Amino acid sequence: MPAPERNLLPSGHDGLAAATVVGVVPPAVHELLGGADGAAVAPRAASFRGTVDHHGSGLSFLLSTENGGDGGGSLEGAVAVWEHATQTPNEELAAPPGPCLRLVHPEHITGTESDGATRELLVACVGPDDALASGRRALRHVYAASPATGVVAAWVLSSVRGPKDSPECDASVRLRLGEGEALTALVPAAGGGGGDAWLLAATDWGRVWKIYKTARPLTLHAKLVKGEKVAGDALGDEEEEGTGILTGLYNYLTTPAKKARRADEMEEGGDGGSEDIAALVPLPVNAWGRSKVTTAGPSTSPMKQRRLSERHGAYTGALSLSSSLVLREWRASLSTGTEGRGGGGEGYVSRTDLFPRWADGTLDLEGLATAGGAHEGLEGYTDIDMVAEPSLARDGSSLLVAVRIEREGAAAAARIYVARIALDGTEPRLLDAAWLDRYSGQSVARHGGLECAGLAAAEGDDGDLGGVTAYVVFGPTGATGEGGQPYPVTVSVVHFPAVAGQPASLPRTKDMDLTSNVVPSVFRNTVSYDPLTGGCAFLSSTGVLGGATGARDASTEEGGPLDEALAKDEAVLTIKSHLMSAFRQYLAKAREGGGAGSARAVMPPSVGGCPSYVLSAAVVLASREYARAASGGGASPFSPRASSPVTALRDKLTSHQEFINFLAHGGAYRRVSLSGRMALRDHGETIAAARALLTGIQAYFSKAEASAGDDARRSELANLRLVVSGATEGASQDVSALPTSSWARLQHLAADGAAPGRDLLLLSSSSICRGINQALQYRQDESGPLYDIPSTTSTTPGSHSPWTSSADALDVLTSQLQAIRQSSDSVSSSSADMDADQTTLQQCVADLAAAALSGHKDAVQRMPDNADALKSYEETKILAVPLLRQYVNDDGDDLVALQTSLAHSFFEGIVQICHDHRGSWMHRGPFCDKEPDERYDLRPMLSNAAAESPYAHLHESPDFRTGLPFCAYVFRWYANREMYPEVFELGKNCPHDLMRYVRNDGRLSDMAWVQHLRVGAHEQATVGLLGQASPDDGSMGLWEKDVDVSLAKLSNKLASAKSSNHAVASQRTALIESSLTLISAQRILQEDTELGDEIALPADDLLRLACEKIQSATDVDDIKRFGICGLAIASARPLEQIETVAEDASAVWNEIIQADIHTWQSVAKENNQAVGGMDEEELIQRVEGTGFVGVMFDYVTTSPPGGKMQYVGFLSEAVRTRVFHSLGSDASELSQVLTLSAEIVVASCLEN
Repeated sequence: MPAPERNLLPSGHDGLAAATVVGVVPPAVHELLGGADGAAVAPRAASFRGTVDHHGSGLSFLLSTENGGDGGGSLEGAVAVWEHATQTPNEELAAPPGPCLRLVHPEHITGTESDGATRELLVACVGPDDALASGRRALRHVYAASPATGVVAAWVLSSVRGPKDSPECDASVRLRLGEGEALTALVPAAGGGGGDAWLLAATDWGRVWKIYKTARPLTLHAKLVKGEKVAGDALGDEEEEGTGILTGLYNYLTTPAKKARRADEMEEGGDGGSEDIAALVPLPVNAWGRSKVTTAGPSTSPMKQRRLSERHGAYTGALSLSSSLVLREWRASLSTGTEGRGGGGEGYVSRTDLFPRWADGTLDLEGLATAGGAHEGLEGYTDIDMVAEPSLARDGSSLLVAVRIEREGAAAAARIYVARIALDGTEPRLLDAAWLDRYSGQSVARHGGLECAGLAAAEGDDGDLGGVTAYVVFGPTGATGEGGQPYPVTVSVVHFPAVAGQPASLPRTKDMDLTSNVVPSVFRNTVSYDPLTGGCAFLSSTGVLGGATGARDASTEEGGPLDEALAKDEAVLTIKSHLMSAFRQYLAKAREGGGAGSARAVMPPSVGGCPSYVLSAAVVLASREYARAASGGGASPFSPRASSPVTALRDKLTSHQEFINFLAHGGAYRRVSLSGRMALRDHGETIAAARALLTGIQAYFSKAEASAGDDARRSELANLRLVVSGATEGASQDVSALPTSSWARLQHLAADGAAPGRDLLLLSSSSICRGINQALQYRQDESGPLYDIPSTTSTTPGSHSPWTSSADALDVLTSQLQAIRQSSDSVSSSSADMDADQTTLQQCVADLAAAALSGHKDAVQRMPDNADALKSYEETKILAVPLLRQYVNDDGDDLVALQTSLAHSFFEGIVQICHDHRGSWMHRGPFCDKEPDERYDLRPMLSNAAAESPYAHLHESPDFRTGLPFCAYVFRWYANREMYPEVFELGKNCPHDLMRYVRNDGRLSDMAWVQHLRVGAHEQATVGLLGQASPDDGSMGLWEKDVDVSLAKLSNKLASAKSSNHAVASQRTALIESSLTLISAQRILQEDTELGDEIALPADDLLRLACEKIQSATDVDDIKRFGICGLAIASARPLEQIETVAEDASAVWNEIIQADIHTWQSVAKENNQAVGGMDEEELIQRVEGTGFVGVMFDYVTTSPPGGKMQYVGFLSEAVRTRVFHSLGSDASELSQVLTLSAEIVVASCLEN
């Protein structure tokens, strides 16, 4: 049968779970299922039922669910049994050894249930017993019970490789059933011990039977368990039954070995419970305090154990579930004494109705809602049933039950839940539940398109902390889903949290749809726990065994590497020695049988009972010891016979992989922590790397010797071979020291000058590259199939790092890059084939740089606060990227160097490379027909900071040397080279980053307003411009100030339009207008002397200049111009300084009056002498040519009403008072004519 595709999940799966083909059935079973052509289809799955690796016995079975016909007629009344075998993903698929046995039940009568379904045989497989560990013959037992007749038959199998196809049963017993009563369950009981297996059987009348086998003579016995309720601690007093040689001989002579015995020969028990029993679950030894089984010690022989059990009273426990989900805890005596001597403490201990009903007959499903989270719409459900056999948690702390709830007449409301029932020594209770919402409604209703193929419980994803994982498999019944497509097989993985009083969190569910071409359907009840993977295994209708595992929760792993203190721990060393001994026995049996598939991996009992961290440490220590073992004839299974180093390493790697497979098949590997698995993978990688190192050296010498042109060259190579052989001696032994031994010694040869530098540089570079590449390829190929870990593991702080990220390995890689940089010129000058050497160096630089940078990055991510690690990472970037630009380029194409810089956030390399290629990405103009090269474009790198961007990581961490984020680093890089326009041009792609940068860079802070305007921050731009226009030292050119304030005015108009604070906006406007007034006044005052480089003067200096100009003016027009300038300067002060405004204005008016003081004195004198004062017309004629009247006229006609100029006018009381005070003794005479003149000017202007 050809091997099918191993992966059962479609491509593109998220990797949070795995499903693969783990085995195949024997050819005989494959033919039974549909022939060699594999023609089995979904409806065929309904024809059979069975279980793989039933109860951990190593046996699988199938039986027919049909009464004759095509489907399972060949198994009518019979059971097909074969030896269970699975393979890890890295092993070849192989059918189980031995034939398929067809066990025919002697008295099976096909009955029917109330719903018309066929009553099938009940099968239980038990064993092998403890004899396997002690080297004696291992016996396994198959029991089959006919539900209708009550006959239980037993077969004792020493192997499943016997010559008989249909062996007769070895013993049988008939249970006395009532009329219409039928068996519903048959399970092995805990505590029976070895070959004297005990079983429990249950009926639909709620009765429980205990069945046991005696070996001499080989006979089955049955007793009915008491049906009354007993106290939890009421253990019966047992007395040993007197037996002797005569009694044993009588039993041997009078009891047939292979004939059925009637159950009425046994004592009758009490009545059964009021509920039927739909499922029976045995409780393991010591799993539940109130059902604790009392047995002899683990080292006691089976025969002695039975005798001691009879004397001291051994009990076993079980849980029964009725069809209405009523749970009972049962306790049954394992005593074989006569009536009255073994049943004093038998019966059921407790009864719990998991889902009671309300008065209206609907179900009380509050437990599902409160335990599993808020689920809406759980009211009104009337029907509940189990869709699969319940499964006990591996630690016995809880019971998992898959239930279906339906509303009467409303199949669309059907739901499937997995409920966890706590078994913690108190009354059983519903702890939590998970709704399997992948399918609901008609598809999972009775007679729907899907049926539950089984439920299996595995350890939780939290290691030893007590969680549990449920695997529920759904398969199609032949109906189609939406769109007419058949339903796929779905595996739902439910992770229940650890229990500490109450659940710490809600269950997590992961659904996997399997590929239908390999697994179109799954046989019912064939889902079981798989110790190989710690997940579940199931049998497909195509005859392949599928396996599914949920993702391990990395957050619960002990993240750090192996604690060296554990290497000296006594418990760890003991487990290590047991593992090594068991592995030697496994290899010996494998060699005897012709291969690993012929040997069974048996773990010592101490392995199963030790904590996970102890087992992980022991496994790593054992593997490390093997990896360090010397080659040649040692006792270690990793020490092959004397051979070449390359062959020795090949055999060592094969043995290492066999060790991992041994752990997996023995069920121990699934308990190895993530750190332990990574350490094991490190061992495999270093072996592969060491072998690649040696083959690389061989390849170099073979090529060099083939091209040697003369004897001198051949002699040189011969000497070099001797030197290199000495340096690599022992490379096949302690491979764990590869970086510090063989790699480092090769490098030291070049440093010591022991051989030609060119050859040593090329040899060491190519050999180290070959080793590291082989190790990384091994990691890629084997991480999943062999080690069951992702090839790229978590780099959370404190987690275990691979050996390629160790300090020793990174030192070697970095040193090799430094050697290439230092010796590149000498290699070129001494090269006989420069092109070949350049090609070799090109590949080596690419590989070494990638390995060194990846290793440093991994180390930094695991130790983010380690300054030395960060520094080494940065130094490696500075070393590697220039070498990549030098060697790994195609006619100046720096894409490899750029991609490396991007991957490792090397800002210097990114900016330098993109700048050097800026001609390929900068704008070429609208008429250029060449498209820009976006590969070197900095702009998307600056703008794409979103999480989904390929450049998002550049914005997550700062540059190591400068501490700047990426955008700020780019701006600074260009600013340091005085390329300021590029700063603002690139800043368009990250405006907010540019805004922050220019504010903090003194070289660009004066240009911050540009970026504010770009982003629409007009108010900030206005404030920035005004601040820039008012430097602290006052040294600013008039032209620059004019530009800044004018821009501020424009920006302020935009800011005021959208400002909600009008008071602030008005203040800003007034400040701008005042500044512009001072600028305009200075331009007028300095009009004749302006050269364009004037410094902007403050208001006080301008006022003084205006007064000086008025004093020196000889023309009335100049006086008027300078006078208005002076008044404007006075008005430019804030209104809060009103007194200063009046003082400044009075100084200007005083200078204006003084310019024509003689005229005003003459007019004032005449005005005083004339009776009634001078006539107005005459006054006007006398003074209209004065500067005072001219300034007064211009002031009145040009000043806007209500503006600040009203405070500087001559008629202002504050101003006029100060002017008259300045005139001194002439004030009394001048005040009248000045005031009258001013009023006449105002009146005339108003009239016009």
